Amino acid sequence: MFKNKVIKIKNIQFTVFADLNKKTAKSYDLSEDGKLVKGPMSNFWEGAFQTVELPPSDLSDFIMALQPGYFLIQGVHQSLTDGCCPEDTARLKETFPFTNNPGLICIDTDSAHKFGIKSVEELNDALEKIEPGLKNILKIMSTSASSYVSINGKEGNGLRGIHTFIPIDSTLNNESILKTLHIRSIIAGYAYPKVTKAGTIMINSLIDIALCTSNQPIFEGGAILKNESITQKRVIESFEGEVLQANSLPPLTEQEIAVYERIGEELKAKVKVEAAIARQKYTSETSIRITSRNNKLTDEKALDIVNQAIDHNRLPAEFIILLESGEEVTVQEILDNPKKYHEVACAHPLDQEILGKSIIYSNQEKPLIHSFAHGGDVFFLGPDSEEAVMDWSIALKEFVLDFNETHAQVMIGGKHRIMRTVAAEIHHESRTSYEFIKQEELRKVYANDQIQVGEKIIGEMVVPILKDKISAWTNHENSITYKGGVVFAPGKQLPDDYYNSWQGFAIEPISGANIDIIKKHIELIICKGDRQLIEYFYNWIAYTFQHPDKPAGSALVLRGEKGCGKGSIGHFLRKIWGQHGIHISNPKHLTGNFNAHLADTCFLFADEAFYSGDKQHEGVLKALITEPTLIIERKGLDAESLQNFLKIFMVTNNDYAVPASKDERRYCVFDVASNRTGDKKYFDELHAACANEAIQSAFLFEMLNRDITNFHTGAIPETQGLKDQRLASLSSVGKWFVDSLTQGYFDLKEDNNTLWHNEMTSENLYSSYVTWCDSQRITYRMSQNSLGRYLTKIFGQNRKLKGDKRGYFFGSLLEAISKLEKYEKIDLGLMADDDSLHLDTFEASNDESISSEFNFGMIDERVAPLRVVR
Repeated sequence: MFKNKVIKIKNIQFTVFADLNKKTAKSYDLSEDGKLVKGPMSNFWEGAFQTVELPPSDLSDFIMALQPGYFLIQGVHQSLTDGCCPEDTARLKETFPFTNNPGLICIDTDSAHKFGIKSVEELNDALEKIEPGLKNILKIMSTSASSYVSINGKEGNGLRGIHTFIPIDSTLNNESILKTLHIRSIIAGYAYPKVTKAGTIMINSLIDIALCTSNQPIFEGGAILKNESITQKRVIESFEGEVLQANSLPPLTEQEIAVYERIGEELKAKVKVEAAIARQKYTSETSIRITSRNNKLTDEKALDIVNQAIDHNRLPAEFIILLESGEEVTVQEILDNPKKYHEVACAHPLDQEILGKSIIYSNQEKPLIHSFAHGGDVFFLGPDSEEAVMDWSIALKEFVLDFNETHAQVMIGGKHRIMRTVAAEIHHESRTSYEFIKQEELRKVYANDQIQVGEKIIGEMVVPILKDKISAWTNHENSITYKGGVVFAPGKQLPDDYYNSWQGFAIEPISGANIDIIKKHIELIICKGDRQLIEYFYNWIAYTFQHPDKPAGSALVLRGEKGCGKGSIGHFLRKIWGQHGIHISNPKHLTGNFNAHLADTCFLFADEAFYSGDKQHEGVLKALITEPTLIIERKGLDAESLQNFLKIFMVTNNDYAVPASKDERRYCVFDVASNRTGDKKYFDELHAACANEAIQSAFLFEMLNRDITNFHTGAIPETQGLKDQRLASLSSVGKWFVDSLTQGYFDLKEDNNTLWHNEMTSENLYSSYVTWCDSQRITYRMSQNSLGRYLTKIFGQNRKLKGDKRGYFFGSLLEAISKLEKYEKIDLGLMADDDSLHLDTFEASNDESISSEFNFGMIDERVAPLRVVR
């Protein structure tokens, strides 16, 4: 007997039912000519049940001991360990649900011979082929009651079906696991199409999805043999392994789903003609049966009634139901007396040959028929096709669809969250936002707000099953779920299981409106008529609109006085970007840690939102402008790297707006004109134009159609504003040198000499730098080596000076200024006063001949005054 190697749980639970009258068991007899005849059987509606709890190692012996008329279900009653149906309870999936406890997952393989499978060993190999995760998993396989039936020792039908019982640590996911295995079976080629009596097409696989419901019976114990000449061989075999972990099997991939859908369509195409013929025959015969009972119906109306039943599982009043007793009744008769027909067995509404596997429920005088055939169908009864549905199910579905408008289940940051959409009307900039809430937190809010999700029968009472709306919504088949996650992908079409938060521009690009006032403000106020700046400004805006899926790579920076109109165009552009444009005025919203607002932003209007002296966040700003990705950190979720789509438009009143190096290619700086400051009429007209959607549409149209073939955002014009930013961004050594040039001499503590020296020792230069740092209260100082490397790049390698000390040769003050400006790409605007120039003689270094040079300001040992020239 089987001995299990590794069992991680002690006991499993499932339910066994005993049909004492054995009406549900298959039976075989011999006809008069000695042929095998299968006897009629009905479904189980009454009898005893018991919750079985045993170690997985005892499962094989338990199944072997079952007799005809016994069957198992995967669900377990949550309050009764034994009882009787229907006196104690009805065999509903709500009454015997899947649980979070160890139990069984059962695979029913019908017609195994149609897949070329001739033994349980071959089925085990096939299951492990379609799902490698089933290798080394404990399986008990039992041949079905229709297999291996023999007459006088001669086998009559061979292998037909096989039941596979797998102990599992939790049955909560049985439905999704079985559906996944069904799909993978089809992908692996174990599938065939089957046309039903009504002309619908089912795709059968190694896995019968009828067992996706917790109350679906799995008949065991073999068949009833009514003739001594008939024998049956039962095969029960165990495959050694571990208990299956419910979360160990991988979910379906996008590629698998695509392949499954393609194969499904191909299989259906093979029997399309057969299905059409079957449907035509069924609709014709059934409509004739309906009109024969009700001669007031037209053929067209009768045909419509049949089509409603096939396409929508709706059974109007005139539809005919065959009861297990052989009596035919109309739906109207059931509606007139629902208690009479409550729990009466009947044939499948669309296939009268499937008798006894369906049952009528009064359902609080809203009858329905539940069938265990064809994977578990439910048919709704009503006076007409519109009312042939359950009222509570309509209300539930309507709630779910309405809730879907603002909620969705998503994976974000590797965690399950409910994404709640906050309406744009609530946001002061009419910008839709998203909240990602834990399910348990949202359930607390809706704890007292419940809705009916089903019904259960207690005795003769049918009572509603209520759940809080969050639980009802998350478990409903129509609840929107994005398993792939939430992404922001401007202009892209993504697979259905991803939520793309891209909503496009706020308006449609349409030409026609007059946009002159917008363009004049850009050209005359922002760009001051500079043709190069005008071209760059327009090209940059056009680039951002034409490439919403790329970061701009550079930022526009507008400097100007308050009220000059530098922010007007920023607000105008943000309105065009709509959902994907944002206006911020707090530095933490630009460079702070929690930056979820940037996740679906393209246009970022930063209004006084960056302090240029903030060295800590300088790198963050530069990364936002140019890096292909950015780190998004939402509260309560792990930080994640997302693609960067930012186009940054900055305005400021400060002279020092952004950190800029000498080779800076990130910032195009505009000095905005102030000649319209205080002009109320001008700005009233400008702001009215900016708010006009027709003007926004026309501007967008022009930008989208602007030719920017040869434009590159990194080809930034060399403006005075940019030079000013470089000057303000200099290191402490650079600033010290600029101050020294501005005052015309190097300040030394031990020397009060205020004359310019065309050369100076490295020692004195560093002493001057330290003195300057002290005066500026700068605690972090660069080393003497760092200072030397900086001067070497500008003035060449240090050399031996008078007294055998090494230092640097600067040349005249003007020469030194010129070399620094050229190297740092700045404009100091300094010029010595011509009236203060005098000829003097400097002592040359020991490796230079004595020469005469102009000396700036050596009058009474004072430096000549310097004029700032712009």
